[in-house]
Amino acid sequence: MSVLSRDRASEAGDPGGLRQLAVVIVPVAKRAEMAARDGARSAATWAAPHIDEARAWIAPRIEGSGLAIRETVAPRICEVLVATARRVEVTPPGADAAARRRWPAATAGMVVLAAAGAAMAAVIQRRKAAVASGAPQAAVAGASQTAPDGRAGGNGRAGADGRAGAEDSRPSPA
Repeated sequence: MSVLSRDRASEAGDPGGLRQLAVVIVPVAKRAEMAARDGARSAATWAAPHIDEARAWIAPRIEGSGLAIRETVAPRICEVLVATARRVEVTPPGADAAARRRWPAATAGMVVLAAAGAAMAAVIQRRKAAVASGAPQAAVAGASQTAPDGRAGGNGRAGADGRAGAEDSRPSPA
């Protein structure tokens, strides 16, 4: 296309001759559309009986495969799933709750036993010390014991002679 023909085409409002191109291409495109539509129809017409044949051929094979899987693979899968479910399952609250509630009582019992043992050890040590020093038993036992005259022993402190309530200046009636 020469420079002069381009100028004339641009002056006419059709740059590059698109109208002339459209006049040629549109009928070709319509014919291609019709050919594609006809081809699709004929392919569908041809494929319909073949699809039915293929479905009739594959159906018994699929059924046989399903039966084989049910008899061979499915029991194994079932066993694996059941075992996994048992491993994943949370223990019922009744079985484990008793053990969880029992440990505070057991701990408290051990603490009480330890305290009782410590108290017994302290009493035994005091008795050994009292026997070794020759002090009477009344000094070791403290204020809970009664004096020889039957009265409670004073403020719980031993006097100079080691007897409880020795600071009491009242004479004994005996």
